[in-house]
Amino acid sequence: MIDVAQWTRQGILSEGISFSGSMSNGCGFRIETCDPTRRVVHLAYTLASTGHLQYPVSLDTTCPRFGGLRWWFGCPLCGRRVQKLLLPPREPVRLQALSRLEL
Repeated sequence: MIDVAQWTRQGILSEGISFSGSMSNGCGFRIETCDPTRRVVHLAYTLASTGHLQYPVSLDTTCPRFGGLRWWFGCPLCGRRVQKLLLPPREPVRLQALSRLEL
């Protein structure tokens, strides 16, 4: 699972960066937020059955009333803003999202 709020707290995700890393499940990622019109996370997997897969996930921000920025993933399935993405270990192309509706 990828949590955009956790990445923000850890300093991994912020405005105007280009950052690469990997997660404990073997998924690599590259965050690109330098261009405010095209913010994206590129996810990358290498699986024995299908080979190397890359998957872009859009990033969006909102401005809470108390200031700052709140980051969101764009759900690859429905396009809604979501805080968390579930990454199934056997089917990485089918990213699933836990929707957390904005109030």
